[in-house]
Amino acid sequence: MSARTAQLQIRVTPDEKAALRRLARAAGETISGYVLNRVLPSSELELARLMGALVDPTVDFRKPLSDLALALHELPDDTVTDGVPMPDAEIPLTHRNRIAALVESEAGRRGVEPPVWTREIPLPERPVFGWPLASLKPHQMRVTPAAFKRRNIFFDPEAGPAPDIVGAATTAQGSEPPKEVRLLARLDQELAARGLAAELYLLGGAVLAQGLAADPKTARISALFRPTDRVLGAVRAVAEAEGEPETWLHDAVRRALGRGPGGVVRPFLELRALRVFEPPPAYLLAMKCAAMPPSTGTSEEDDVRFLLRAMNLTSTDAALREIGRYVSERHLPTDLGARLGRLLSH
Repeated sequence: MSARTAQLQIRVTPDEKAALRRLARAAGETISGYVLNRVLPSSELELARLMGALVDPTVDFRKPLSDLALALHELPDDTVTDGVPMPDAEIPLTHRNRIAALVESEAGRRGVEPPVWTREIPLPERPVFGWPLASLKPHQMRVTPAAFKRRNIFFDPEAGPAPDIVGAATTAQGSEPPKEVRLLARLDQELAARGLAAELYLLGGAVLAQGLAADPKTARISALFRPTDRVLGAVRAVAEAEGEPETWLHDAVRRALGRGPGGVVRPFLELRALRVFEPPPAYLLAMKCAAMPPSTGTSEEDDVRFLLRAMNLTSTDAALREIGRYVSERHLPTDLGARLGRLLSH
């Protein structure tokens, strides 16, 4: 913490001063220390100091973010919700999103609500990759934790600061998880048993899914994806096992990312084989196009058609520009342009 070199005076009555002296003595503090620690808790000052190290965009952000993640990890639960300061507007937008993702991750790990300000930070307009090399972008899109991915930031967790949020708490400790979380946790188990992983996306009122390899052996994009139909098979298995209608997934995802019991807001849900979040639409379009199988008339094509309309994309060139921010042309199906043209014309 920086040395205290500035002074601030406040006027109080003799009775108020006597009361503060008694309270400070009982707490084992000086009067000034007692007042300061109540108005500006030391943890809040320390967090603000760590965030301040990110003001300079030329500084390597990894060490300050790692220090911030450690400091957040040591906070009590109520401080995570109410005692983490909003990053200063002078901090670059990308770094503010990284900070917000760390805070949301810590809140998710504990099953508490993240600070309100995390929902007020605008997302970067373009994706931000830790490794800008085109051949490494698909790998980063696959492995980035959901807290960062939903903020349009991508990196390899093994090479950058990210908390251990896999297996994060899905509800407050000691309380029964709500039905939607229990069902999604059951789906997570079913996917893992089938050697699958999946992402579930909430976009507007629609819920879309993407199947992924649980443990791809290479960074080749063709090795990352699995047919979405295999995910839907796992969804049907959960419905049968739990006595739920086959449409249970849509309500579960919408409820899981809303305000649940106890008022806790979940901006994402991250389990071992399952991630649930609201993505940047262009990210989802890129994922769906990269995963397109050679055959036509597939569920992936239906999803792409929906996304083109939702994003108000009316030309093939405009769609390819959006996709190209995430995935280079050589990693996409060779006939993608023609297929997009056909989807746009119907």
